[in-house]
Amino acid sequence: MNRFTLALSTLLASLRTRGLRKTLRLAVDEFRFDRQLGLDTGGFLDTTSMDIVDGKLDAAQPYMPTARITFNEICKQLDPVLRLGTFVDYGSGKGRVLVLATLSGFNKVVGVEFERTLCDTARRNLATLKRAGATTPTEIINQDAATFPIPTEASTFYFYNPFDEQVMNDVLKKIQQSLRLKPRPHTIIYMNPTCHEVFIKAGFHLQYRGDSSVGQAFHLYHI
Repeated sequence: MNRFTLALSTLLASLRTRGLRKTLRLAVDEFRFDRQLGLDTGGFLDTTSMDIVDGKLDAAQPYMPTARITFNEICKQLDPVLRLGTFVDYGSGKGRVLVLATLSGFNKVVGVEFERTLCDTARRNLATLKRAGATTPTEIINQDAATFPIPTEASTFYFYNPFDEQVMNDVLKKIQQSLRLKPRPHTIIYMNPTCHEVFIKAGFHLQYRGDSSVGQAFHLYHI
């Protein structure tokens, strides 16, 4: 599936599930976001066009960014104490959520992404944000999520349906182990929650189930 076909299929799916008004609101905000901040976080990337570390293409999902509207609405559900810790975005792509987390006041922001060109784009976007005055420490790690060591100060874990059930299960086990070794305030944000049962089987509890005002479903979990 090429970039145009992916974009068209995503648009048609949005019209079917969200309707015209929410789709238009989402599209307008997508158009404005990068232009306002001078960034490149939008667009789509099909898995066949990805440059994957370790060649693990079978677990990858197409890149699509989280809407600013959705992220800001999710943040309203979070305990403010979480911002004292580190925000980790699994499958961070071009860095849209990393930018939003930085602007939302998290103490540190880390992106884990196994597609090399997306990591390069995310680093450029965060550099642009820093030139504009952002001071939050940020890091982009080009690595398989299943082998990424969990920072002991990590408080917020973000997923936008980035990989298959097996990788998700492996990552959740590492998060669970980290939280048990060092208990701390935490939450997991899961956009487009297709692997809900994986979370439940891994011992996580559904804390909140929501839909943003532009029709994007998300779950919040904790141990």
